[in-house]
Order: sequence, then structure tokens, then C-alpha cells
Amino acid sequence: MAAVCRPSDGGRHHRADVTRRGRRRRSKHEHPHILTSRHNLAGACLSAGRVQEAIALHEQVLTDCERILSVGHSLTTTVRVNLEHIRQKANVAR
Repeated sequence: MAAVCRPSDGGRHHRADVTRRGRRRRSKHEHPHILTSRHNLAGACLSAGRVQEAIALHEQVLTDCERILSVGHSLTTTVRVNLEHIRQKANVAR
């Protein structure tokens, strides 16, 4: 990874994607609160009768939760269970 030097930082080098502790920074779109909001949006779509859109949103959120949080995280599990429930009610196969 290339270091990024910003003129306003007095010449110090910063890595754009790694924190001082060496962990990868999350973009604002990967924050757990954003994932929760997206999950809530999928639920709102379902409540509005937009079943196919709700399924698509749940699938996207599940993929992101598995990638960002982990397969065993509580939000990932909740999204997975909700998606399966919606698919069963809508008789939609995987």
C-alpha cells in the first residue's frame, strides 16, 4: 500500500486504509449502524408489500454483514433468519 502525504499534515505520511493499530478502516457505508438501517429499510419494504424488493435488500445486507461483521454476528443471524422467513412466506426458493 502506498502512503498518502497530505500537505496540510506537516509532511507526515498516513496510510489511507489502515489505522494506527493496523486494523482496516471501515468506510462509512460499512458501519454496523448503517447495516442495521439497511435491514430496517428492507423490513419497511416488506411492510409496504414490496416483497421482492425486501428480499433483494435482505440478500444484500446479509452478504455485507457476513463480509463485514462475521457469519456468527447477531445482526448477521437476524438478517439471515428474517430472509428465510420472508422467502418461506413468499414461497421463494433460494
